[in-house]
Amino acid sequence: MTGGYAGRLGFVNLSTGEIKEEIGLVPSRQEFMSSIINTIKNKNENFILPIIGEVGTGKTHLYWALKNRLYYHNTCYISLENVYRKFYYNLYSEYIEEMGLKVLRSITTKLCIEWGALEKKFGFFNVVEIKKTRDTALKGWSNKFEDNLALRDIINAITAHQLDPYEKIDAERWLLGELFNVREL
Repeated sequence: MTGGYAGRLGFVNLSTGEIKEEIGLVPSRQEFMSSIINTIKNKNENFILPIIGEVGTGKTHLYWALKNRLYYHNTCYISLENVYRKFYYNLYSEYIEEMGLKVLRSITTKLCIEWGALEKKFGFFNVVEIKKTRDTALKGWSNKFEDNLALRDIINAITAHQLDPYEKIDAERWLLGELFNVREL
């Protein structure tokens, strides 16, 4: 991330997030904008910011002002219809869609390299040992998550995406949040 802070915002309860607004922020809302930016800078952590208000109070306008101002941060829009059902799935799907496929591929590549996927034998030849890479990843990340079974699934998808040419397409679909039928799983 750039700009000295790496917060990510999730926005909830907007009327629409598809129609981009280019209008600048009115002076009466500038203090609110500064408050949000200071929160991101000072806490330096991820959070979800619900934008709730009556029709016509400027929720969508605030969303676009923040999105334009916080260009180097991952901001995503989640409609109210999607919040009450499958919240985490919808949040993940919107976040991944906002990042794009190129960024997703870059992240999975960097993670696999970090987990030792490109180990060289005799200093020259790349040797891909998927099981060893997966074990290294699980060992390094298991203390950060409660559900190691879900973590193992994620690690398997990431490593398959980068290291298994036969499973790459399905792993990418899974990482993109596409729904699978029972037979595909």
